[in-house]
Amino acid sequence: MNVKILTILILLLLSSQNIYAKKSSPADFLLQANDETSFMHYEFHHLAYEAAEHKNFQDAYRIYLKLANKGDDRAEYNIGMMYMNGLGVKKGKMNAYKWLRRASKHGNKEATLYFQKMNERYTKKVQKPRPRVIKESPPKPLAKVAIVERNDSTPPKKNRSLKESILVKSEKVQKNDSSGLLYIIISFICFMMILSFFFLKKSKKDEEKDENKTKEKPKVPQNSLVYKAQIYDITYAHVSDYHTALLKQVNMAQIKADKNKLQIYYMFIYGMIDYFCQLEKLTDTEQRRIFTSHMGELEGKEHLTAITQTILEGQRDSAMYHYQAAGGISAQAWHEHKAKDALSMLKKVLSEQR
Repeated sequence: MNVKILTILILLLLSSQNIYAKKSSPADFLLQANDETSFMHYEFHHLAYEAAEHKNFQDAYRIYLKLANKGDDRAEYNIGMMYMNGLGVKKGKMNAYKWLRRASKHGNKEATLYFQKMNERYTKKVQKPRPRVIKESPPKPLAKVAIVERNDSTPPKKNRSLKESILVKSEKVQKNDSSGLLYIIISFICFMMILSFFFLKKSKKDEEKDENKTKEKPKVPQNSLVYKAQIYDITYAHVSDYHTALLKQVNMAQIKADKNKLQIYYMFIYGMIDYFCQLEKLTDTEQRRIFTSHMGELEGKEHLTAITQTILEGQRDSAMYHYQAAGGISAQAWHEHKAKDALSMLKKVLSEQR
C-alpha cells in the first residue's frame, strides 16, 4: 500500500510540473521594447513581436528592418538573431554578425555579450596546444653504380669545339627571348586598352551622376539653415510630383467608396512620403510637416485627423503593413527613373483581394 501511495504522489507531482511549466514561445529569442524605446518605435516593436509569436516571421522581419534602418539597437539585434536562426529570412552568419555588430555599436548589451562569449570561445580554441606529428622519412635506396669497362680498342668520339657550342646556345636563347618579348608587348597593349575602356565608361557614369547631383542638391554648406530649407523644398517637390502622377492612374471616387481600398491607398502614400524623407535624411518632425502640409493641401486640413487615424490602424494590422512597404518600393522606382514600374505598383496593390 505504501508503494502505491508513493507512486501516485510522484505521478501527481510530475503532472503538476507539466501543467505549471511555461510554454516556450517561438519569439523568446527576440528583444521587446523597453523604457528607452521611443514612442513612435514602441508600437512597431509590439506589432513585430506579436507577428513573431504567431510565427509570421517574414512580417516581423519587415517591421524590424524598418526600425533597424532608423538606428534602433533592439531591432538590429533581433534582425541579427533572425539571420542566425534562419527565421523569416535566409540563414546567413555574415549578415547576422553585421547586424549584431551594429547593435553593439549603438549600445545594445545583449549584442555586446554575444560577441564577448564568441571571443572567449575562440581564445579557448586557439590556446589549446596541438600535438605535433613528426613524419619519419623512409630510408633512401642506395643508388646503383654502373661499372663500365673501358675498351681501349674503340676510338673516341669527335666532340664539338667549345666556341661552336656557345654560339649555337646563344642563338637559341636570342630566338626564345625575342618571341617572349613580343608576347609580353602584345599582352601589355591589350591590357592597357581594356583598362582605358573600363575607366572611360566609369568616368562617363560618374559625370552623369555628378550632373544629376548638381541639378538637385543646393550648393551651400550642409549645416546651414538655408541648405536644410532647400532640401525640404526638394523633398516636398518630389512628393507632390509623384503623387500627382499617381492620381492620374487611379479613380479616386471608386477608392473613396470602398473603405478597405481607401486604407490601402493612404498606407501606400505614407510609405511613398516616408521613402523620400529617408532619402534626404529628414527628421521625424520634418516628415510630419511634409505629410500634413501635402495631404492638407490635397484633401483639406479638416480631413487630416481621419487620414492619420486610418494610417495608424493600418500600421497596427500586420496584414496591412506591406502596403506601406509597397509605397516605398514604388517611390524608389520613381526616383530611379523607372516610371512605368512605379505607377503600375498602386494599381496592383488596389486590385489585391484581402
